[in-house]
Amino acid sequence: MLKATNASGKAADLRLWIVDLEGFSWIVMPIDKAREHGLDGARLEMRREGELRCVETTVASDRETVTAVRDARYERYAIQRLATWVGIFTREPGPNAIVVRVAPCPDR
Repeated sequence: MLKATNASGKAADLRLWIVDLEGFSWIVMPIDKAREHGLDGARLEMRREGELRCVETTVASDRETVTAVRDARYERYAIQRLATWVGIFTREPGPNAIVVRVAPCPDR
């Protein structure tokens, strides 16, 4: 869960499918959702595996990275594969899909 704030200033706990790839955690989402929650260049808290930690987020929109993260999510989550099979999700990321790289905050 990523603790963010939406554009109107209201706290939002974003429950997201996270995958690990190339030493970072990644999230696939529509660009509008990332903008609504100010996720590009943000310092937030994330609860993962029961631990709350400080993270920094960076948006990437290049198709190569988006496709790689989407493929990793497809491989990790059986529900993603099932939802794709029944037509809820497409196999390829849509044109508005981006990825958010989640990295630990640097030590101070």
